[in-house]
Amino acid sequence: MGKTKTHCLISGCTPESASELQQYDEYFDWKYGEELDEEWVELDDTDDAQLGPLVLQAIRELAKDEEGIDNVTVIGDFVKAKERLIEVTTPRGEALETPDSAITLRDNCSCNGPVDWIYGLVRPPVMKDDFDNYSVSVGLLVMVQDFALPILHLATRGRVTPQRLWRLAMHQGHSDMTGAGWKGLDDIDYGENDKEMRAQSDITYIPHMRCKEVKALEGLGDVQMIKDAIVHRGGYWMWMRADRFPLDVVCDQSALSFTSLDVPLSSSNTPAIAKLPLELLHIIARECSLTSLLSLASTSRTTRSMLMGSEPNRNALATAWIMWSAPWFAPATSDTEPRYEMDKVQDAWAYLQRCRANASMRNRARIWKIAEQIEVVAEQSGV
Repeated sequence: MGKTKTHCLISGCTPESASELQQYDEYFDWKYGEELDEEWVELDDTDDAQLGPLVLQAIRELAKDEEGIDNVTVIGDFVKAKERLIEVTTPRGEALETPDSAITLRDNCSCNGPVDWIYGLVRPPVMKDDFDNYSVSVGLLVMVQDFALPILHLATRGRVTPQRLWRLAMHQGHSDMTGAGWKGLDDIDYGENDKEMRAQSDITYIPHMRCKEVKALEGLGDVQMIKDAIVHRGGYWMWMRADRFPLDVVCDQSALSFTSLDVPLSSSNTPAIAKLPLELLHIIARECSLTSLLSLASTSRTTRSMLMGSEPNRNALATAWIMWSAPWFAPATSDTEPRYEMDKVQDAWAYLQRCRANASMRNRARIWKIAEQIEVVAEQSGV
């Protein structure tokens, strides 16, 4: 079997993203010159063709922050997979005959063995010998990142279990290499990283920046600013863990900008919508996009005061909107059958603002939508 880059069936990410980013300077060494050749640009005598110290520090800090991303869960028939250690592939029909009782999970596995991972091999938590690993690029075992399974459960309300996900992969030919296999699931749009993961060439973990653009970030003069640029402008956010809820309490000026206005509801110029009970206003508001919600609040001083004029009202609105329109922002446990933990949020409106600017939550929203697609494809496939 040749070199593979096996991707999580749910997130579409490869667990080696952090370790690969750590080696970005090696990638830069050969790619930078190649980019110049493509542009017919000669290397300037003053150009040392190396990344600056601030960029290197930013890259290493980002990679270190994401070290746990290579923790994965393996799903499948481990007994039969071990019997087929040499042959690896299993006919699709035979795989689909596997009873649910034989499909089990093994979490806390690792993809941090560079030699093993290029062949799609996952290490169990405790290795008995050098050959004690799981082949997940093809066959009766599939791999998902640990943080992705809870998202699948929440997004589908438990309707897509790990066993059902496994059956969908087998239905699509994972067991005998007739489907997408290590490139994810067929008929699923993995969002912003779909093109990257399905590319035949090596993945670039700063996909939206050429090497010369990454090199130029040294001019920002600040490690945090460089990290933000790599994550957001460079596209690294799509490879990050999607379970880092921004619960830290910080002073958020946008949350403090609303003032309580004492406007009598009986005023003759009060619009009809402002005369509705607050509970009904919340039901209407939660159906809106965030932009439309703010427009609704701006229809009158009275409406603005009712929805956002006080901290309790503002937080009640934000909580309702998150749970109805953006449940991926709601903190949740990391179990395979997780539960929401909105009680951990102290200031829901400020928390919502942080979520909208947070790279991990941006990736979580992407994966949530993938999970919803997986359920649709499973239903269409009769799985």
